Amino acid sequence: MKVSKLLICLIFSSCLLFAERELTDTGHYVPYFEGTILEFSSANQDAGQVSLQTFLFSGAFYGIYANDWSMQTGDHYAIINPQVWGYYGITKYMQFECSIGSTTTFFKKKNTTHFGDVQAGFGFQFMWEEKGTPKPNLRFVVLETFPTGAYEHLNPHFQSNDATSFGSYQTSLVFVAKKDFWTIPNHAFNINVSLDYTYFHKTNIQGVNMYGGARNTRGTIWPGDTLMFTFSTEYFFIQTPTFEFGFSVDMQYIATFTKKFRGFKGTLSNGGEAFIEHKAEDLFTILPALEFAFSPNLAVYIGGFFSITGRNTNSFAQGVISVAGSF
Repeated sequence: MKVSKLLICLIFSSCLLFAERELTDTGHYVPYFEGTILEFSSANQDAGQVSLQTFLFSGAFYGIYANDWSMQTGDHYAIINPQVWGYYGITKYMQFECSIGSTTTFFKKKNTTHFGDVQAGFGFQFMWEEKGTPKPNLRFVVLETFPTGAYEHLNPHFQSNDATSFGSYQTSLVFVAKKDFWTIPNHAFNINVSLDYTYFHKTNIQGVNMYGGARNTRGTIWPGDTLMFTFSTEYFFIQTPTFEFGFSVDMQYIATFTKKFRGFKGTLSNGGEAFIEHKAEDLFTILPALEFAFSPNLAVYIGGFFSITGRNTNSFAQGVISVAGSF
């Protein structure tokens, strides 16, 4: 639990700056548009600027979507998952970004905590939005995931639910586009879309692991690559000189391709062969949130993260609190 407590404390520990409100030509406030919870940012930080966004997800996994997309009941387990993302502007065209996190899993009266994977990479911006023109913000992001989380030699009690990593180095290529729309008089909303392809390198696994197995499992797995599409929008309907209140929503689809395993699957306590997950997966999710923005440099989000439907994956419902700030 010490790991989770340390990361949770980071949510409230950033030193953030406030700024004077900018006005439109008609004398109305320009929306802050801090971004939503799940979206990839469409704009780099200014050179030398640092930005942090902290998240606290907490909720339950309560069922399984079968291969025919039907919902089936399964063993419930709960999680607490704090995360921190950091961004640093190198130049107008490039920024560095990275993330860390941990997960505490609660299952059948026991709990365990593990660090998650570390992500790091660079974002490259090659177009900037211009109001009154069709030009959007366009960015390209390259991220590498390092398997620092728990993925093998897991505690059999948790039935692989305590895994916090796929155990694989991952290379992600992300394309992001975003545009503000001023079609509502004196009010604006934006739309952000991103497409993320992640390549998973093969990895060796032993014992009870992320994909199943038993104590004597040993082999090599090729995790399925993933394709993720995210649609995000936000709208502020209350604006004052020092405060904005609005609504944001993220809708996401993740496709995971078929996995391949080579080796010995292992033997269960009843003498049967252990199971190694290999099927392709699909998952549709939604995350609506209320957004409180106090300046262009500080926003607080409160929302709910839910699975809508899927195939060969878990169903879940989680609450989330996020704080985003820059200095």
